[in-house]
Amino acid sequence: MKRFAPALFGLWLAMILGLSACGVERDSAVALDAEADSDQAITDDGADQADGDETDGGEAEATTPTTAAPEPTPTPSTAPAGEVAITADFGDGEIWELTHGEFNSVVIPTWENEQFVANAFQGVVPPNFYSGVLGEHLVAEVIQRELDQLGASVDPATTEVAENNILGLVQNWFPDSSDPEADASQLVADVPYLEFIADFQAGQQSLLATIAAGGETTVEAPCVRHILVETEGEAQQVLDDLSGGADFTTLAAERSVGPTGPTGGDLGCAPSTNYVPEFAEAVDSAELGSYVGPVETQFGWHVLIVDRFEETQTDPTPLANQRIIDALSGATVEVDPLIGSWDPTTLSVVPAQDQGGDDTADQ
Repeated sequence: MKRFAPALFGLWLAMILGLSACGVERDSAVALDAEADSDQAITDDGADQADGDETDGGEAEATTPTTAAPEPTPTPSTAPAGEVAITADFGDGEIWELTHGEFNSVVIPTWENEQFVANAFQGVVPPNFYSGVLGEHLVAEVIQRELDQLGASVDPATTEVAENNILGLVQNWFPDSSDPEADASQLVADVPYLEFIADFQAGQQSLLATIAAGGETTVEAPCVRHILVETEGEAQQVLDDLSGGADFTTLAAERSVGPTGPTGGDLGCAPSTNYVPEFAEAVDSAELGSYVGPVETQFGWHVLIVDRFEETQTDPTPLANQRIIDALSGATVEVDPLIGSWDPTTLSVVPAQDQGGDDTADQ
């Protein structure tokens, strides 16, 4: 599977501000009790990760961001605003493109804002920020195209929530201010990238909600109960007692060392893919109403039963990510060499400096 570098939620600011984020594949946890304060125990680790200002003649030149960096950054020293920074042919007769003017109208004021750079990057803009944000613009376009194909759009209320989320997070950058909300609002107004991120997140949430509403994430999930003990011998004794007619709920309350014991070992209803392989395999092999075990995991030994199936909603994120991966994989993307190049393997913009290019060449 391709690793999606500018993944659906893999934004610079998501990492900076600690926004809810995930990559193409993300860690998933299941509520399976262990000797802990919660039932979360068995984890299956996945792989990871505006218009421009032009002169009347359309030949205005976009200046290079001036914030000092520890090494040359992959930005052109001069780039005519009307020239194309990135273009994508999705094979449907429509070609998307973003000009240097449009792109730099977002990036340069952001790069040059000392307050933003100080808080977001500890004072030094990363060398691959420029190319990374260019890739994010492409992903944002793909999200909008996916929404269009699904006959959906971004609800203004969703955008408002995203904007308020960004505003609230930026307020944390002003702990000593007498009016942090006002200072945060001013910074958001001065930094176009913050508005871009809010719109990006609104698009993300709209795509997830649309996929969920379409029923693609509705599945018949097994409803599982289990008894967790420390040794195989104890698990075998539990099985023997159950075979002899003992009540599962009662034994769970008496013998399970996990916190779900008092509730009869009830783990709820969830797809087996939520579980680590050993437990998932046992769930998949279980006959309805039959006891399975002993099953060993890193948390001990389990005896489990699937007592019913119920419709439940799974996380739409993997489906949304896959749609975007498919769209990008099938697209022909070209990037201005002054910025970098398109890597069809990682589905990302590789900075010019990373490919041995001339970072400072003029057009």
